[in-house]
Amino acid sequence: MEYTFSTPRTLLRGLEREDCKIIADFYNNRELLEGFLFPHEPVFPATKAEVEGLVDYFKQGNWFALCVEHRETNKPIGFAAIKPYMTNRVSFISICLSPEFWGQGYGTEVMNALLEISFDQFNMRKACLCVCSFNERAIRSYMKVGFEVEGRLKEVVYRNGRYFDLVWMGLTKKG
Repeated sequence: MEYTFSTPRTLLRGLEREDCKIIADFYNNRELLEGFLFPHEPVFPATKAEVEGLVDYFKQGNWFALCVEHRETNKPIGFAAIKPYMTNRVSFISICLSPEFWGQGYGTEVMNALLEISFDQFNMRKACLCVCSFNERAIRSYMKVGFEVEGRLKEVVYRNGRYFDLVWMGLTKKG
């Protein structure tokens, strides 16, 4: 298999329909599902067919969707996507890694690769993302690579009987 991008511990390749089983497993993990903000969220539990619809959505919407694999095992450990908006040279970035890889720097590695793709390959001048305010681990990770909080939509995310803010973050390319 040919890998388009890599980090010291991961390999990133195009997301394919064959990856839907892995993504369905992610969608059926409550811990992960709570933080998802995708426009077409499957209902819990997700079926393979619902996830195939998500992959089709990414492809039809001109997203650059990637499967993240562990370099040593070639096991999928997550997925990521970049939506470049060419007119304004702004990209929207999304990332999701399996909880077993949290807190070990994998997210930082993958996010740096996504930023490199966005800035160097797509010639974007700014990258943006949204995250639920309760996801403090992700917010710290994004800030570690240079994202800044640029705004909040108050109480628009409903999880577990409570409303949370949606945090908008951005990073402008230097130079």
